[in-house]
Amino acid sequence: MKRKERRNKNQLVQTHQKRYQYQDFRKKETPEGLWTKCPECNYICTVSELRDHLFVCPKCGYHHRIGSSEYYDILFDDRQFTELFEKYPQRRLPGIY
Repeated sequence: MKRKERRNKNQLVQTHQKRYQYQDFRKKETPEGLWTKCPECNYICTVSELRDHLFVCPKCGYHHRIGSSEYYDILFDDRQFTELFEKYPQRRLPGIY
Protein backbone atom coordinates (compact mmCIF):
# COMPACT_ATOMS: atom_id res chain seq x y z
CA MET A 1 0.00 0.00 0.00
CA LYS A 2 2.77 2.44 0.87
CA ARG A 3 4.62 1.59 -2.31
CA LYS A 4 1.56 2.37 -4.44
CA GLU A 5 0.97 5.68 -2.62
CA ARG A 6 4.63 6.60 -3.05
CA ARG A 7 4.47 5.84 -6.78
CA ASN A 8 1.32 7.93 -7.25
CA LYS A 9 2.88 10.79 -5.30
CA ASN A 10 6.06 10.63 -7.40
CA GLN A 11 4.04 10.59 -10.62
CA LEU A 12 2.02 13.58 -9.42
CA VAL A 13 5.19 15.52 -8.58
CA GLN A 14 6.73 14.69 -11.96
CA THR A 15 3.66 15.80 -13.92
CA HIS A 16 3.47 18.95 -11.82
CA GLN A 17 7.11 19.74 -12.54
CA LYS A 18 6.69 19.12 -16.27
CA ARG A 19 3.60 21.27 -16.44
CA TYR A 20 5.12 24.27 -14.68
CA GLN A 21 8.80 24.03 -15.55
CA TYR A 22 8.65 26.92 -18.03
CA GLN A 23 6.68 29.32 -15.87
CA ASP A 24 8.48 31.69 -13.57
CA PHE A 25 6.83 31.94 -10.16
CA ARG A 26 8.90 34.86 -8.88
CA LYS A 27 7.09 38.02 -7.91
CA LYS A 28 6.91 40.48 -10.77
CA GLU A 29 8.09 44.00 -10.03
CA THR A 30 5.64 46.81 -10.81
CA PRO A 31 6.66 50.43 -11.18
CA GLU A 32 6.12 52.59 -8.12
CA GLY A 33 3.11 54.90 -8.32
CA LEU A 34 1.15 52.83 -10.86
CA TRP A 35 -1.54 51.65 -8.44
CA THR A 36 -3.18 53.29 -5.47
CA LYS A 37 -5.39 51.94 -2.70
CA CYS A 38 -8.32 53.79 -1.19
CA PRO A 39 -7.90 54.10 2.59
CA GLU A 40 -11.68 53.93 3.18
CA CYS A 41 -12.85 50.94 1.11
CA ASN A 42 -9.48 49.34 0.14
CA TYR A 43 -10.37 49.56 -3.56
CA ILE A 44 -7.25 49.29 -5.73
CA CYS A 45 -7.20 51.28 -8.96
CA THR A 46 -4.66 52.80 -11.31
CA VAL A 47 -3.51 56.36 -10.85
CA SER A 48 -4.78 57.23 -14.34
CA GLU A 49 -8.27 55.97 -13.41
CA LEU A 50 -8.14 58.02 -10.22
CA ARG A 51 -7.00 61.09 -12.20
CA ASP A 52 -9.94 60.59 -14.61
CA HIS A 53 -12.29 60.69 -11.60
CA LEU A 54 -10.58 63.87 -10.29
CA PHE A 55 -8.94 61.98 -7.40
CA VAL A 56 -12.25 60.76 -5.99
CA CYS A 57 -12.58 57.03 -5.35
CA PRO A 58 -14.94 55.56 -8.00
CA LYS A 59 -16.28 53.02 -5.51
CA CYS A 60 -16.93 54.92 -2.27
CA GLY A 61 -16.46 58.61 -3.12
CA TYR A 62 -13.47 59.21 -0.83
CA HIS A 63 -11.51 62.35 -1.77
CA HIS A 64 -7.80 61.57 -2.00
CA ARG A 65 -5.18 64.12 -1.02
CA ILE A 66 -3.55 65.87 -3.97
CA GLY A 67 -0.73 68.31 -4.46
CA SER A 68 -0.96 71.86 -5.72
CA SER A 69 0.00 70.97 -9.31
CA GLU A 70 -2.88 68.46 -9.58
CA TYR A 71 -5.22 70.99 -7.98
CA TYR A 72 -4.28 73.67 -10.51
CA ASP A 73 -4.74 71.17 -13.36
CA ILE A 74 -8.28 70.54 -12.13
CA LEU A 75 -9.11 74.23 -11.68
CA PHE A 76 -7.58 75.67 -14.86
CA ASP A 77 -8.18 74.24 -18.33
CA ASP A 78 -4.85 73.62 -20.05
CA ARG A 79 -3.17 76.08 -17.67
CA GLN A 80 -4.98 79.01 -19.27
CA PHE A 81 -6.23 81.68 -16.91
CA THR A 82 -6.62 85.44 -16.77
CA GLU A 83 -4.96 87.26 -13.92
CA LEU A 84 -7.22 89.84 -12.31
CA PHE A 85 -6.06 93.13 -10.85
CA GLU A 86 -2.56 92.91 -12.27
CA LYS A 87 -2.42 96.70 -12.67
CA TYR A 88 -2.76 97.32 -8.96
CA PRO A 89 0.34 96.90 -6.81
CA GLN A 90 0.22 94.65 -3.81
CA ARG A 91 0.11 96.39 -0.46
CA ARG A 92 2.04 94.96 2.41
CA LEU A 93 0.72 95.65 5.83
CA PRO A 94 3.35 96.68 8.35
CA GLY A 95 4.32 94.03 10.83
CA ILE A 96 2.90 91.08 8.86
CA TYR A 97 5.81 90.36 6.53
